[in-house]
Amino acid sequence: MNNNSLRITIDRLDDFYSEEPKTIFDIKCNFEDFIEVVVDTLKELIKYHGIVGYKNTWNGHDFPLSNFITLKYYSENKLNTPIIEKEKNIFITDINEELTFINKYVN
Repeated sequence: MNNNSLRITIDRLDDFYSEEPKTIFDIKCNFEDFIEVVVDTLKELIKYHGIVGYKNTWNGHDFPLSNFITLKYYSENKLNTPIIEKEKNIFITDINEELTFINKYVN
């Protein structure tokens, strides 16, 4: 596998005490293509459910908004999301840029 490849394997244990897992899914794909599919799926989920609707639909689990922003930003710019470390372990981002970014890609 090269640096742009991603391998996804899902193993299943028949029960808690199983010695050997059984592979039920094993695929190799392009990393950039995988990111695009995840971003597109997240976009469709938030468009359909909204943020609060998503939480109510998925038993109290919040929509992964920061993950969506991070992945979408990477897919567009091939860079990490701009984050500033103000103090040790205190990080900030620009909320106005984030909201503009979300609005641009969700509508």
